[in-house]
Amino acid sequence: MGGNDFFWEDVQKTVNSQIQAAEENGEGATVLAELKDLRDRLNLLQQTGTVPEHPAQAYDRAVGAAIGRLLPSAEVIRQQWRSREVADFVVRYQGSELFIETKWRSDPAQEFGGSTLQALISRLPPGARLLVVVNVPPMPRASTIILNALGERGRIVMWRDVSDDGVLGEALASLLGTPIVPASQQS
Repeated sequence: MGGNDFFWEDVQKTVNSQIQAAEENGEGATVLAELKDLRDRLNLLQQTGTVPEHPAQAYDRAVGAAIGRLLPSAEVIRQQWRSREVADFVVRYQGSELFIETKWRSDPAQEFGGSTLQALISRLPPGARLLVVVNVPPMPRASTIILNALGERGRIVMWRDVSDDGVLGEALASLLGTPIVPASQQS
């Protein structure tokens, strides 16, 4: 037990020192919020022995569910590992394939700038189509990155919850080149 207490004390000191360094270096509110969230999640891990799901994982799960609602007969393949160079999902629908990358931000006021998109785009197969789904408004720069690299084969949309299914469905239909009939309208 004593060794475990020292371990957690060291973890707590490390995270707290990173928070302090971020504050002293004038890091933005988003960085500080992420570090504080990490500290809270680690404290919960210490107390319960389980790691709570990160909100980005919950967002991925919700986006996957939305795709399933919009394309019930599609094959939705979720990648087993996280990497900036691999899309989070591959969707196969009626002979077409679409790569989907999700981007979750903890601060809803922070726009998505697209700084991580080049690494992903450079690893896509030739002729691939990409849909980037974000929970915050995309900056024009992010849309420009997609447009310059992929043209009509790429889109970026903001999706937060089921109320945004229409926007997501339109983007899926456009990139897959096929109309989408929602499950509620299928017989």
